[in-house]
Amino acid sequence: MAQMKHRILSFVMSAAAALSLMAPLTTTAYALNVNDPKPGQQTFNVRDKNSSSSEPKINIKNGSSSSKKVQIKDSGSSSSASPKINVKSSGNAGSGGRDGDTFSVAKIKEYAKEIDNVSDDFLKVIRNKSTITLSQFEDYAVKYKLPIELIQRFYDDRFVFKSGNKFQFISLDPNLSRNVYDWDNLVYKDNNEVKYVRDGASRALKGIDVSTHQGTIDWKKVKNDGVKFAMIRVGYRGYGTGKIMLDDQFKRNIKNATANGIKVGVYFYSQAITTKEAVEEAEFVLDNIKGYDIDYPVVFDIEDAPSASARTRSLTASKATQVAKAFCERIEQGGYRPMIYTYTKYFVTEINMGSLTKYDKWVAQYYKRPFFPYKFQMLQYTSKGKVDGIKGNVDMNLCFTSYPK
Repeated sequence: MAQMKHRILSFVMSAAAALSLMAPLTTTAYALNVNDPKPGQQTFNVRDKNSSSSEPKINIKNGSSSSKKVQIKDSGSSSSASPKINVKSSGNAGSGGRDGDTFSVAKIKEYAKEIDNVSDDFLKVIRNKSTITLSQFEDYAVKYKLPIELIQRFYDDRFVFKSGNKFQFISLDPNLSRNVYDWDNLVYKDNNEVKYVRDGASRALKGIDVSTHQGTIDWKKVKNDGVKFAMIRVGYRGYGTGKIMLDDQFKRNIKNATANGIKVGVYFYSQAITTKEAVEEAEFVLDNIKGYDIDYPVVFDIEDAPSASARTRSLTASKATQVAKAFCERIEQGGYRPMIYTYTKYFVTEINMGSLTKYDKWVAQYYKRPFFPYKFQMLQYTSKGKVDGIKGNVDMNLCFTSYPK
């Protein structure tokens, strides 16, 4: 599966607070246009001050055609490429460590220990402080390129995403069921393995997902290393040609995994752009899993277009939802349990989860403390796991449900 990479180029922290403002403020230096493709979603496209335009704009898409204005604080330097939105927060939108517009430095330091790539210079600056303000936090976030994973820890009422110069703060959907997982129960091991332990016992099953990229696997060793289940790639559709291909190692993997007592599910990496193609992919999967014991779900793997030339590059959220639903319906008709796999941002911004609530979810997110409040059954938490019997890295998973059910 595609790697999830979280790289922070820059950050406009106070934009999150702007989402909750009811009354417009005055504007200086920058114009703000608002038009939202989804309820609760604000998208900030930042144009560099050095562009040919005499008035750099931050375009926010928000369901209304009316314009909202916010006060913009200019850095004062013509070379700055990081304009900042300077607004006040309307109450406590954060989790532990945030009280309205005030952030606990002790909590920032605590969270920073769990997260890679937090600037040492940033930690030195806040070393002798007990708290910092929202304004200070936003300045530090931009200057020291703080990871989104760290910033997310202070926002439990919305998702925080970033890609290039686009910043999104997306409110949680009140209509979606929540999970009840307590991430304080996570226990980390030296080999990048994570356990979910409560009352001294493991409460989630250890699993892996594999494809031809793992080469020839010694499934006996995998079993002896404590792996309880494996999600095995059946095949994929080419993102250029659109041709459906069988994974080179599928038959070997499913045969040897089940022979060694490991329960299996399967997944198909889709590049379908129509419901007809999605059904075609489902038929391909059903044909190839005949005769095998499939205890875990049959998974539709949908992700962003891997390149600008990919056939799915123009797939809309509406169409992606229809495609996923078509695949899952056909799998269900075939007598198997369907599931949808993707990463957090795709679930939240590129698909309509409200139309897919009947299907199990498999979420990929490589945070030390996951942030996905909606109901899901499986978590892919790293692509750098180590398991005896597999050369190199392997994706590692936790399953919170006992399949079959």
